[in-house]
Amino acid sequence: MQDDIITTLQAMQVLDQKKRGGADAVINKAKVRAWAEAHKVDLHPPVDIGGFVQVEEEDEQQQELEEKEEEGEVE
Repeated sequence: MQDDIITTLQAMQVLDQKKRGGADAVINKAKVRAWAEAHKVDLHPPVDIGGFVQVEEEDEQQQELEEKEEEGEVE
């Protein structure tokens, strides 16, 4: 799979051949942005985080306790 990613980035022409941190190439962010603009790709996340409900740990514990009470496990 790693080779697929490298091949894709090469096809997009967004890799710079520089040795940095032990890598042979680095991704050029400016080239990625230019590629995205040229290909009309939206860089915003496709999923709205606000569409998810965050459940508090206390709520989960309360729900577990209520379920146990219904099953007669807790008196």
